[in-house]
Amino acid sequence: MSPNKEFNYLKVNSLRYWEPSDIEALKQQIAAANQETHEYEFKLHDITDFEVEYDNDRTWPASFSFESHKK
Repeated sequence: MSPNKEFNYLKVNSLRYWEPSDIEALKQQIAAANQETHEYEFKLHDITDFEVEYDNDRTWPASFSFESHKK
Protein backbone atom coordinates (compact mmCIF):
# COMPACT_ATOMS: atom_id res chain seq x y z
CA MET A 1 0.00 0.00 0.00
CA SER A 2 1.21 3.45 -0.86
CA PRO A 3 2.26 5.57 2.15
CA ASN A 4 -0.02 8.43 1.08
CA LYS A 5 -3.15 6.23 0.90
CA GLU A 6 -5.53 6.06 3.83
CA PHE A 7 -8.82 4.29 4.41
CA ASN A 8 -11.43 5.87 6.66
CA TYR A 9 -14.52 4.26 8.17
CA LEU A 10 -17.57 6.16 9.41
CA LYS A 11 -20.62 4.83 11.22
CA VAL A 12 -24.02 6.24 10.28
CA ASN A 13 -26.28 5.71 13.26
CA SER A 14 -29.23 7.46 11.59
CA LEU A 15 -29.53 4.71 8.89
CA ARG A 16 -30.30 1.02 9.09
CA TYR A 17 -30.29 0.34 5.36
CA TRP A 18 -28.79 2.37 2.55
CA GLU A 19 -31.40 3.37 -0.02
CA PRO A 20 -30.25 4.17 -3.56
CA SER A 21 -30.99 7.85 -2.88
CA ASP A 22 -28.75 7.75 0.23
CA ILE A 23 -25.90 6.26 -1.78
CA GLU A 24 -26.30 8.84 -4.54
CA ALA A 25 -26.32 11.67 -1.97
CA LEU A 26 -23.14 10.29 -0.39
CA LYS A 27 -21.44 10.09 -3.79
CA GLN A 28 -22.43 13.69 -4.50
CA GLN A 29 -21.07 14.83 -1.13
CA ILE A 30 -17.76 13.11 -1.78
CA ALA A 31 -17.58 14.73 -5.23
CA ALA A 32 -18.30 18.13 -3.66
CA ALA A 33 -15.55 17.56 -1.07
CA ASN A 34 -13.12 16.72 -3.89
CA GLN A 35 -13.90 20.06 -5.54
CA GLU A 36 -13.36 21.96 -2.29
CA THR A 37 -9.96 20.57 -1.35
CA HIS A 38 -6.69 20.81 -3.23
CA GLU A 39 -4.81 18.62 -0.77
CA TYR A 40 -6.75 15.31 -0.85
CA GLU A 41 -8.84 13.25 -3.21
CA PHE A 42 -11.57 11.06 -1.73
CA LYS A 43 -12.99 7.88 -3.25
CA LEU A 44 -15.91 5.86 -1.91
CA HIS A 45 -14.75 2.37 -1.02
CA ASP A 46 -17.56 0.38 0.64
CA ILE A 47 -21.08 0.79 2.02
CA THR A 48 -22.62 -1.58 4.58
CA ASP A 49 -26.09 -1.81 6.07
CA PHE A 50 -26.92 -2.28 9.74
CA GLU A 51 -26.04 -5.85 10.75
CA VAL A 52 -26.97 -8.15 13.62
CA GLU A 53 -24.82 -11.12 14.57
CA TYR A 54 -26.49 -14.49 14.01
CA ASP A 55 -27.28 -14.97 17.73
CA ASN A 56 -28.29 -11.31 18.32
CA ASP A 57 -25.22 -10.88 20.53
CA ARG A 58 -23.76 -7.87 18.68
CA THR A 59 -24.83 -5.26 16.18
CA TRP A 60 -22.97 -3.04 13.74
CA PRO A 61 -24.41 0.27 12.55
CA ALA A 62 -24.68 1.17 8.89
CA SER A 63 -21.39 2.57 7.67
CA PHE A 64 -19.26 3.57 4.74
CA SER A 65 -15.56 3.64 4.08
CA PHE A 66 -13.57 5.79 1.73
CA GLU A 67 -10.03 6.26 0.55
CA SER A 68 -8.17 9.52 0.91
CA HIS A 69 -5.13 10.23 -1.22
CA LYS A 70 -2.79 13.20 -1.21
CA LYS A 71 -3.09 14.97 -4.56
